Amino acid sequence: MKKNNFVEFEVQGGYVELNYLRDKNNRKLYVDVESARAAGVANPETSDRVVRYLDGTPIGKVTLGEKSKRILKVPKEETAIIEALSWHEFVSSDLKPNSMAKITMRDLSKADEGKAENLQKQKIVDSVYINLEDEEIADLGVLLGYPADDANAKLNVLRNSKPDLFLSYFTEPLVMKGGKFYTAKLTEKTKVSAVLKRAVLAKVVTVSAGSISYEEEVLGIDFNTAVTNLMDTTKQGKSNILPLIKQKLSA
Repeated sequence: MKKNNFVEFEVQGGYVELNYLRDKNNRKLYVDVESARAAGVANPETSDRVVRYLDGTPIGKVTLGEKSKRILKVPKEETAIIEALSWHEFVSSDLKPNSMAKITMRDLSKADEGKAENLQKQKIVDSVYINLEDEEIADLGVLLGYPADDANAKLNVLRNSKPDLFLSYFTEPLVMKGGKFYTAKLTEKTKVSAVLKRAVLAKVVTVSAGSISYEEEVLGIDFNTAVTNLMDTTKQGKSNILPLIKQKLSA
């Protein structure tokens, strides 16, 4: 992807003329030597009160209009120009958001970074989905309420429409074979949740007013609490009951 190393300043309507700019301390800066000299700036030819490009050329008066030039595109490396524009009271920028501004700043390089991140995420999601095992498809299917014969197709839709949600059921994806594909396993929470969901459907556990019990043992006041308790290996936890539930489900 070709990197867009520019920052755009776009007028939102009408016509705007900037005869001066600002620094972060709200100090007035000048767009040319003549205006700086008229304002009494000492040595305007070399003063930092005049906003210049890297080659030393003053920026000059900035004019933008919806019927003429709507956008000023500034190379990312021209930091002095970008900052001086960003602090102007007519501009809404990352440095100084302003809902009433006449000009908005847009960092195109950040937009490209976002696109690249989304493409990388989709690559990971696609790879994890392709490498799903039948048992994992079954677990996700029952947990998400998908019909068994349609679970794979439903997961395909989920990974495309909600990639973050899809990945939330897995451990951190690992890069395999020199980064050509990724693999990940279901988290322990996802697997235990699938077991409990099967147990609810098979009536191996009972649900009363949201509370879930196995025989006379209360597992939790709701589904999520029950899952947490079934994963808890401390004396207060219910992890010892998980194998009993699995055994009844496989009987």
